[in-house]
Amino acid sequence: FSLWKWGEYFFVGYWEDNQKLGLEQAALFQNYEALHPVFAAQALRVTENRLFNTSNSIYDLLAVVENPNERWVAKLTYHFAFSNGETESRETVLAPASKRPVAYFGLESESFPADLRLVIENIKWTAVDNHKVSDVVGYVAARSLFLVDNLEVREPNADSIAVPALSFDLLNQTAFGYWEPVFYVELLNGNRVVGYIYLSFDKILAFETKKVDLRYFNDKVDFDNIRLIPIID
Repeated sequence: FSLWKWGEYFFVGYWEDNQKLGLEQAALFQNYEALHPVFAAQALRVTENRLFNTSNSIYDLLAVVENPNERWVAKLTYHFAFSNGETESRETVLAPASKRPVAYFGLESESFPADLRLVIENIKWTAVDNHKVSDVVGYVAARSLFLVDNLEVREPNADSIAVPALSFDLLNQTAFGYWEPVFYVELLNGNRVVGYIYLSFDKILAFETKKVDLRYFNDKVDFDNIRLIPIID
């Protein structure tokens, strides 16, 4: 009788017990594969495309891109495509929880670049270590305090300047210095964006003030204010 019961357990009961144990263990341990999409970076959001004809056959192309992730930095390679061609590739970095224009300046085209769209070729995601930076949004904000003061806009004048000009003081209000910082100068007419100017420096020191004098290659002044957008990693 004992031999028969042991045989029954070996051929039937043993495998039933193993299956039961496996189900109990599955209930105890989290399915991390299912959780992966929760912790992975969310996709970038392209909200609009913008095109500005700065002079004859010269265009500035921009798209507004949002990185909705609070703990992921996005380094992207991109180009712009349109009905009769495409631009060269460019690279840029989007800080966590940021939304800003991504641009290609100075496209030369004899025909109007219709059906403009941003093409993201590649994205390299980098997670921000919580042990190094606990408040990412505050960390970025503290390093992006650049102010504009003493703005002056000048109309074209045959005796001095052939195109609209603007000058201002750029104040680095952060305690940090930067090598080769880049800015987009957004030209505003009220709340309407009418153009952009690319601005860069070899370096800018902590709490330094830079005197800026720019030309806007258009035939008239159609802006009365500006917004400074830092493009800094």
